[in-house]
Amino acid sequence: MKTSSRPRSLPGATAVVKTVALTSVTVSPTFLMGSLVVQMRHDIALAPAAIGLGAAIMFGTGGVLAPFCGRLVQRIGPKRGMLFAASTSAFALAGIAAAPNFLWLALCLGLAGTGNALGQPASNMALSESVPFRRLGIAMGMKQASIPTASLLGGLAVPAVALVFGWRWAFALAAVLALLVAAWALGDRTKQPAGRPAPVAIDPPSSRRAMAFLTAGGAVAAASATSLGIFLVDSAVSSGISPSHAGVLFAGAALMGLVSRIGAGAFLDRRPHYSPYSLASQFLLVGSAGFLVLAVGQPWAMMAGAVFAYGAGWAWPGVLTYGVMRDRLSSVGTSTGTLQVGLSLGAAAGPLAFGVLAQVSSYRISWLVAGLGLAASGVIISRGHAAENRIRCREAVADLDSVSE
Repeated sequence: MKTSSRPRSLPGATAVVKTVALTSVTVSPTFLMGSLVVQMRHDIALAPAAIGLGAAIMFGTGGVLAPFCGRLVQRIGPKRGMLFAASTSAFALAGIAAAPNFLWLALCLGLAGTGNALGQPASNMALSESVPFRRLGIAMGMKQASIPTASLLGGLAVPAVALVFGWRWAFALAAVLALLVAAWALGDRTKQPAGRPAPVAIDPPSSRRAMAFLTAGGAVAAASATSLGIFLVDSAVSSGISPSHAGVLFAGAALMGLVSRIGAGAFLDRRPHYSPYSLASQFLLVGSAGFLVLAVGQPWAMMAGAVFAYGAGWAWPGVLTYGVMRDRLSSVGTSTGTLQVGLSLGAAAGPLAFGVLAQVSSYRISWLVAGLGLAASGVIISRGHAAENRIRCREAVADLDSVSE
């Protein structure tokens, strides 16, 4: 009997690659804007406050629409959800490439927020249906790594495309990539195997108090971390770094964020008893130090601070989401939906406040405030972890009492 010599792919590998591609294109509009802002200013007036407002429009739209889009994707399935998300993002990117003024840009960013609101639940649903629970940590890490991937591509787009052909071509190429992802989703013929067993794990009852702390901490952390991806290039240029070198710095720092997110997911799969909330808090506290170095405002500080800020300050989202999913398997949709609203609204409010503060004071003050916010978010998430532990202790005591009776 002959056996096939073709290597067997890891379970869910195709779904992971597809969710990385989808999430990268759905979050790319705002990070492309952040990396190309120096070139875009030749055609569109973009002060720091306007940059923050643009990001707020995209992520605010996503936060408001997240519950509705989550229910829609739950009804139509991940394949159609991914198709609609990628197609919406492609239209938004193409619209930005042709934007004659800020109003047009703002409308397209609102459309991009809709694509992101569709893409997040579609990606999560695809992973939950395709990836074994023992590999869920690294799968979430790779999916969340798509956000620094978008930053990495945005940074490389400065010297490779924007400085040679113009910033509009960078958005046009991103629109083409989004269309390719949509075509990939449309051509997907894979089916979920019948009778796939559900993952077995402890599923303690939800705590509104614990979830409120985790959501609030995620919102504050997203406010600071998203500002990093949007304002790093403009801040680096203001410190004396050339636009091309600032783009390379942006790409290198984003690469650090990408590696750390994947590494954190792999660590949690290998250490299943390690608290993801503790790991997220540790990343946030280390990342805050990177933000404080950025506040020095010198070229050397921008280079050193960007590495720590991205490597640690952007490593936590997949870890936090994984923790919520792992501890609330009976209510993954509701719990992660609540968390996503906090992340999106934080990502909307943070860059807006950062941009206004930078415009009325300086980038140095804005980085200082963002660093303090990142440290505070680590403390808030630790409080959520403590509240979760208290619930588990009360459950364990109740179970012992019931056995003794």
